[in-house]
Amino acid sequence: MDLIRTAIVRAAKVERHGWVNKDRHIFRFDLQANSWTPMPGAAKDVGIDKSGTVWIIGKDPVASGGYGIFKWTGSTWENTPGGAVCISVDDEGQPWVVAENHIHLYA
Repeated sequence: MDLIRTAIVRAAKVERHGWVNKDRHIFRFDLQANSWTPMPGAAKDVGIDKSGTVWIIGKDPVASGGYGIFKWTGSTWENTPGGAVCISVDDEGQPWVVAENHIHLYA
């Protein structure tokens, strides 16, 4: 699976690992092993902070608008309240989301 040569919707990188969202599938790249690992779940967007904490916007709509917001625990995606369409994470680990035509710090 050569993700480098295909269209990637969103990419995020920190130190030894890069994360990508391609066709709603999530992959993690390990620089030491030089290989991609499929991760569980599906996402519309992915964000990562400098410490490696990963957040995604899921693929399923939520009642509050947008799509579910999830945080990687190391073994699973933890669902958090609210909905959004895009996510980015600052250097302090705070996720910023775009939801219903506005941007806000998600805390």
